[in-house]
Amino acid sequence: MKIVYCTGALYNPGGAERVLISKANYLAATGNHEVYIVTADQWDKPFCFALNDKIKFIDASVHSLVPKRVIPLLTKRLLLPKIVRHYQSIIDEIQPDIIIVNELGYDDEVIPKLHTVAKKIREFHSSHEAVKMMIKAKRDWKSRLQSGYVNRQSYRQFNKFDCVVLLTETDCKKVNYDTLTEVIPNTLSKPEIECSRLEERKVITVGRLDNLKNHIEQIEVWAEVVCEHPDWTLHIYGEGPEKKRLQQAILERGLDKNVFLEGICTDLTKMYQTSSFFLFTSLAEGFGMVLIEAMSLGLPCISYDCSCGPSEIIDNGVNGWLVPIGDTKMLTEKTKELIGNSEMRIKMGSAAYEKSKYYFPENIMPRWELLFNKLVGNNL
Repeated sequence: MKIVYCTGALYNPGGAERVLISKANYLAATGNHEVYIVTADQWDKPFCFALNDKIKFIDASVHSLVPKRVIPLLTKRLLLPKIVRHYQSIIDEIQPDIIIVNELGYDDEVIPKLHTVAKKIREFHSSHEAVKMMIKAKRDWKSRLQSGYVNRQSYRQFNKFDCVVLLTETDCKKVNYDTLTEVIPNTLSKPEIECSRLEERKVITVGRLDNLKNHIEQIEVWAEVVCEHPDWTLHIYGEGPEKKRLQQAILERGLDKNVFLEGICTDLTKMYQTSSFFLFTSLAEGFGMVLIEAMSLGLPCISYDCSCGPSEIIDNGVNGWLVPIGDTKMLTEKTKELIGNSEMRIKMGSAAYEKSKYYFPENIMPRWELLFNKLVGNNL
């Protein structure tokens, strides 16, 4: 089967990029599929993650179609037919069975317009609740208005695909599209290193430093934790607009020896391996990929029970704890409990690793192949 993934670019090492490449690599490696990746603009930059040698890559170089003088709205209206014709020529040459779009962009408007027998799939790598909260968190009304409009337009385009694939059952229950809707969670590559021994007096969290990830409440919790466990440290990985505010909160609470803003890390597996559990205070998620990444290295997780993701990943009291959003008292108690009980950490960590196996490619990708066969109408 010929499968085409359409995306904006693959040079920034983000979660969506990692998941796309992981899936494409798996499908290419089976030998049963001919896999293509078509980017809008790769700009001759290296791929953020390694591609299987069997994958065929095409860069559409959409930027070459854009005129030097750009007039908002008018330029887009005039440019869109050119992009459609350009993509049509690419698809005509490939003659695929399946086309998959995985992010907001021109592809939402371009791919549904293509004349092809290929079945068109739109993956949604967020959740509708998370998108609402991200829009609400924008500081000025113009940005909120613009983002709201763009996302509403994108949702309308979803109905023009043959199938929409969501990440969680929770998100699926909140939407009602006029097309086939399936739920397939993200896949996670099996780590190449051993699980953490859960002996280090370190706790890790990973996420963009913004209001939605809500790291400020982790700092508040740590101010309580160090009163009983002064030798334990919290390590926050990520960058974002809240960095200055978070650093100030750390200094104001005298936590500069206990809480660290570590910035971006290109090899988080080693950071997970040298930590004892994972702390997560996001207010809304598309899925919560970092949770299963941490669990794959044997880390128990303490997370706010936000929409969507954590409650479908964490089995409360088995491989971690789910805490009501905003309940910093309970969050502090569970953090102290896991710090003070090494046997519980080890037991929960073992269960966390077992749960992470569910997301390994060999368990998730057959669901994609079943969907492909269902849409194309054969039984390969």
